[in-house]
Amino acid sequence: MKTSEKYFFDNSSSFQILKGLLEEKCGKETTLDIWKEADRILKELLSEYSNTPKGEQRHVFKNILPRVAMYKAMNQSLPEEESVTLLDMAVKIYCSKVGEILRKITAIPLMAGLFMRLFSKMIQTMFGEKSGFRQVFREKSGKVIRADITECPYCRVCKECGCMAISHTFCDSDVYCYGNLTGISFERTGTLARGADHCDFYLRRDGAKK
Repeated sequence: MKTSEKYFFDNSSSFQILKGLLEEKCGKETTLDIWKEADRILKELLSEYSNTPKGEQRHVFKNILPRVAMYKAMNQSLPEEESVTLLDMAVKIYCSKVGEILRKITAIPLMAGLFMRLFSKMIQTMFGEKSGFRQVFREKSGKVIRADITECPYCRVCKECGCMAISHTFCDSDVYCYGNLTGISFERTGTLARGADHCDFYLRRDGAKK
């Protein structure tokens, strides 16, 4: 990872949204300082977590550690609550754009059913035990998917890094991404990050019985 001029975070569209928010809040000079510090912290974290199992690496290396590093760097220039607020805003803006794309896709004839099939496979693979999660399927059909996540690397790594204050930002992304699908309702009653004993995923085709 080359970082002498180009930083890891410059290659991420979601972090570019955060960069814009930071520049409005702190100015370009302070934002650049945060960027440099986040990159330095990320290198240390990647080294610290170098023995992460292969199945978990996508989550830990690409999603969790970069956000943890950025949060730690932001806290050196901002009060922690402001860092959390800015991360919340960036996640909402980015994931809402993803959600709008998914809304349009699921509005295409037959795509809602295909989405349900793909989501069922995704939650079993990307969010299965090999990826560091533990899950219990309550119901799985073409019209209803109900699954509970009882263990999660996002919460675990955030806790290990002393950054539980931002663990909810990963959970919130689900709501922004899946909360406005066409013909499919996404419901959630709680998350591990907010103190529940599981994160529930409940997707239901319109017209399906609750």
